[in-house]
Amino acid sequence: MRNKIYPITLVLFGTFLLGCSSKITLKKEIQSAYDNWNTFSKNKDFEHLFAMIHNDFTYTDETGKVEYRDKFIERVRYAITNSRNINYKADILELEKEDNKAITNIIYTIHLEFLQGDKWIPMDQKLKTSEIFIKENNKWLLISSKVLAN
Repeated sequence: MRNKIYPITLVLFGTFLLGCSSKITLKKEIQSAYDNWNTFSKNKDFEHLFAMIHNDFTYTDETGKVEYRDKFIERVRYAITNSRNINYKADILELEKEDNKAITNIIYTIHLEFLQGDKWIPMDQKLKTSEIFIKENNKWLLISSKVLAN
Protein backbone atom coordinates (compact mmCIF):
# COMPACT_ATOMS: atom_id res chain seq x y z
CA MET A 1 0.00 0.00 0.00
CA ARG A 2 2.77 2.41 0.93
CA ASN A 3 4.54 1.95 -2.41
CA LYS A 4 1.36 2.80 -4.30
CA ILE A 5 0.69 6.00 -2.33
CA TYR A 6 4.26 7.25 -2.59
CA PRO A 7 4.33 7.70 -6.40
CA ILE A 8 0.94 9.42 -6.34
CA THR A 9 2.14 11.74 -3.59
CA LEU A 10 5.27 12.54 -5.61
CA VAL A 11 3.23 13.36 -8.70
CA LEU A 12 0.87 15.62 -6.74
CA PHE A 13 3.75 17.36 -4.97
CA GLY A 14 5.62 17.80 -8.27
CA THR A 15 2.52 19.29 -9.87
CA PHE A 16 2.17 21.67 -6.91
CA LEU A 17 5.82 22.74 -7.21
CA LEU A 18 5.52 23.30 -10.95
CA GLY A 19 2.42 25.43 -10.36
CA CYS A 20 4.23 27.50 -7.73
CA SER A 21 7.27 27.85 -9.95
CA SER A 22 5.24 29.06 -12.93
CA LYS A 23 3.39 31.57 -10.71
CA ILE A 24 6.73 32.92 -9.43
CA THR A 25 8.06 33.14 -12.99
CA LEU A 26 4.89 34.94 -14.13
CA LYS A 27 5.15 37.44 -11.28
CA LYS A 28 8.80 38.13 -12.17
CA GLU A 29 7.89 38.63 -15.84
CA ILE A 30 5.03 41.03 -15.05
CA GLN A 31 7.09 42.89 -12.44
CA SER A 32 9.80 43.23 -15.07
CA ALA A 33 7.25 44.79 -17.46
CA TYR A 34 6.32 47.35 -14.78
CA ASP A 35 10.03 48.02 -14.09
CA ASN A 36 10.62 48.56 -17.81
CA TRP A 37 7.71 51.02 -17.91
CA ASN A 38 9.38 52.99 -15.12
CA THR A 39 12.79 52.94 -16.84
CA PHE A 40 11.41 53.93 -20.24
CA SER A 41 9.36 56.74 -18.64
CA LYS A 42 12.35 58.09 -16.70
CA ASN A 43 14.44 58.06 -19.87
CA LYS A 44 11.60 59.45 -21.98
CA ASP A 45 12.13 56.49 -24.30
CA PHE A 46 8.76 56.68 -26.05
CA GLU A 47 9.60 54.11 -28.73
CA HIS A 48 10.15 51.31 -26.20
CA LEU A 49 7.50 52.58 -23.80
CA PHE A 50 4.69 52.61 -26.34
CA ALA A 51 5.83 49.29 -27.85
CA MET A 52 4.66 47.78 -24.54
CA ILE A 53 1.06 48.80 -25.29
CA HIS A 54 -1.04 46.43 -27.39
CA ASN A 55 -2.73 47.85 -30.51
CA ASP A 56 -6.17 47.01 -29.04
CA PHE A 57 -5.41 48.71 -25.70
CA THR A 58 -8.15 50.45 -23.69
CA TYR A 59 -7.81 52.61 -20.58
CA THR A 60 -10.72 53.30 -18.25
CA ASP A 61 -10.45 56.00 -15.58
CA GLU A 62 -12.20 55.94 -12.21
CA THR A 63 -15.28 57.70 -13.67
CA GLY A 64 -15.71 55.05 -16.38
CA LYS A 65 -14.41 57.23 -19.23
CA VAL A 66 -12.67 55.08 -21.84
CA GLU A 67 -9.61 56.03 -23.88
CA TYR A 68 -8.21 53.99 -26.71
CA ARG A 69 -4.53 53.48 -27.45
CA ASP A 70 -3.81 56.59 -29.55
CA LYS A 71 -5.47 59.03 -27.13
CA PHE A 72 -3.83 57.34 -24.14
CA ILE A 73 -0.40 57.51 -25.79
CA GLU A 74 -0.93 61.19 -26.64
CA ARG A 75 -1.82 61.97 -23.01
CA VAL A 76 1.06 59.94 -21.57
CA ARG A 77 3.57 61.46 -24.02
CA TYR A 78 2.46 64.98 -22.99
CA ALA A 79 2.64 64.12 -19.28
CA ILE A 80 6.09 62.55 -19.49
CA THR A 81 7.48 65.26 -21.79
CA ASN A 82 6.47 67.87 -19.20
CA SER A 83 7.75 65.90 -16.21
CA ARG A 84 11.04 65.24 -14.47
CA ASN A 85 12.23 63.05 -11.60
CA ILE A 86 9.73 60.41 -12.70
CA ASN A 87 9.36 57.35 -10.49
CA TYR A 88 6.61 54.76 -10.86
CA LYS A 89 6.26 51.76 -8.57
CA ALA A 90 3.86 48.88 -9.07
CA ASP A 91 2.99 46.69 -6.09
CA ILE A 92 1.27 43.59 -7.41
CA LEU A 93 -1.62 42.67 -5.10
CA GLU A 94 -3.10 39.85 -7.18
CA LEU A 95 -1.95 38.04 -10.28
CA GLU A 96 -3.74 35.35 -12.28
CA LYS A 97 -2.87 33.70 -15.56
CA GLU A 98 -5.47 32.65 -18.09
CA ASP A 99 -4.15 31.16 -21.35
CA ASN A 100 -1.87 33.88 -22.79
CA LYS A 101 -3.23 36.60 -20.47
CA ALA A 102 -2.03 37.86 -17.10
CA ILE A 103 -4.56 39.72 -14.97
CA THR A 104 -3.22 41.96 -12.22
CA ASN A 105 -4.54 44.16 -9.46
CA ILE A 106 -1.89 46.64 -8.39
CA ILE A 107 -1.23 49.72 -6.34
CA TYR A 108 0.56 52.13 -8.64
CA THR A 109 2.57 54.84 -6.87
CA ILE A 110 3.65 57.82 -8.96
CA HIS A 111 6.16 60.47 -7.89
CA LEU A 112 7.27 63.20 -10.29
CA GLU A 113 7.53 66.92 -10.87
CA PHE A 114 5.23 68.39 -13.52
CA LEU A 115 5.90 71.63 -15.35
CA GLN A 116 3.07 74.17 -15.01
CA GLY A 117 3.93 77.45 -16.66
CA ASP A 118 7.48 78.05 -15.49
CA LYS A 119 7.23 76.14 -12.18
CA TRP A 120 7.90 72.51 -11.35
CA ILE A 121 5.07 71.16 -9.19
CA PRO A 122 5.65 67.96 -7.18
CA MET A 123 3.01 65.30 -7.78
CA ASP A 124 2.42 62.20 -5.70
CA GLN A 125 -0.42 59.86 -6.59
CA LYS A 126 -1.56 56.35 -5.75
CA LEU A 127 -3.89 54.42 -7.99
CA LYS A 128 -5.40 50.99 -7.58
CA THR A 129 -5.72 49.49 -11.03
CA SER A 130 -6.72 46.25 -12.68
CA GLU A 131 -4.63 45.51 -15.73
CA ILE A 132 -4.53 42.79 -18.35
CA PHE A 133 -1.40 41.82 -20.23
CA ILE A 134 -1.40 39.58 -23.26
CA LYS A 135 1.65 37.58 -24.34
CA GLU A 136 2.49 37.97 -28.03
CA ASN A 137 5.78 37.01 -29.66
CA ASN A 138 7.17 36.14 -26.22
CA LYS A 139 6.52 39.69 -24.86
CA TRP A 140 3.91 40.85 -22.34
CA LEU A 141 1.87 43.74 -23.79
CA LEU A 142 -0.58 45.85 -21.81
CA ILE A 143 -4.02 45.47 -23.42
CA SER A 144 -6.25 46.93 -20.69
CA SER A 145 -5.91 49.23 -17.71
CA LYS A 146 -8.77 50.24 -15.44
CA VAL A 147 -8.45 52.59 -12.48
CA LEU A 148 -10.37 51.12 -9.53
CA ALA A 149 -9.57 53.81 -6.97
CA ASN A 150 -7.68 57.06 -6.93
